[in-house]
Amino acid sequence: MPEKLAAASKPRARTLASQRPTQTAVAAPAPADPAPVATPEPASISPEPQAVEFKSARQAIKRDRLREEGMIVPDGPVTGLVEEFRIVKREILRGMAALASVGMGINGASQRILISSPHSGEGKTFCAINLAFSLAAERDAEVVLVDADFARPSILSRLGLKGGAGLMDALADPSANVEDFVIGTDVEGLWVLPSGNRTNADSEYLASARAAAVL
Repeated sequence: MPEKLAAASKPRARTLASQRPTQTAVAAPAPADPAPVATPEPASISPEPQAVEFKSARQAIKRDRLREEGMIVPDGPVTGLVEEFRIVKREILRGMAALASVGMGINGASQRILISSPHSGEGKTFCAINLAFSLAAERDAEVVLVDADFARPSILSRLGLKGGAGLMDALADPSANVEDFVIGTDVEGLWVLPSGNRTNADSEYLASARAAAVL
């Protein structure tokens, strides 16, 4: 807001020659021009997400291997582990709904969940697979389980799936369609993207703009 300028009163001055009172006029400075108001730029509109259809043949997940590993078995009994990951899942879904309610994200776009740890052997694969099973059990959800551990990929072996090209192949080749590398499973709503073939610049590819576009 422009400041209000108050003209200070000035005492009368007397001339020494005539001793007659004179009055000195004080000119108030002109008010400063108001600061220009910046017009906000219109928010950029992200393109609507496009539906992607996975066309690969479905492979059967080895249930016996899951039991041996002490993991959730799809369509199996409700165990304590199943209930624990239901609790984790509900918190994640609640958080996603809260973000959507304040306009974060794009309607219809997939949500990404990263499971990571600083050291090997801390249970990343165990948690990722069990959480994927739990999320895929939702009636209106489709889950793509991505193995981004290029140094020690293990999701395919844990599930008993055959793999080939995967995420790294899509990152290294800008002309590749990542959906062509996604493997279907016999668990309704669950798909798997293998880590793919390693390169000499895995970390650089993963940090590239191409990775953001692929994911």
